[in-house]
Amino acid sequence: GSQIKTGKVARTIWNQALADLGMRHRSAYNTRHTSITMQIMAGGILYWVAKQHGNSVQVIEKNYATWIRKVVKDRESSKLGAYLTELKLA
Repeated sequence: GSQIKTGKVARTIWNQALADLGMRHRSAYNTRHTSITMQIMAGGILYWVAKQHGNSVQVIEKNYATWIRKVVKDRESSKLGAYLTELKLA
C-alpha cells in the first residue's frame, strides 16, 4: 500500500530482477508509464487512473492523448458495429 522507496536496497533488487529477466536496464519509474498506458488501453476511467498515479485527469490526457484517442476510437467503433449488427437482426 505504500510507495517503493528509491534507496540502494530497492535499486539493487530492481536491477537484479531486470538482470534475471534478461532485460535492459531502465528506471523503476518506467513502470508508472507502463501502468498508466495499460490501464488506459484496458478502458480504465481516466479519473481513476489519474488518482491511482497521483495526477490530474488533465495531466493524463495531455501525456497519454495518443493512447486515449485509440481506445476511444476502438471502443466507439465497436459500439456502432454492434448496433448495426443488431439492426440487421431486428
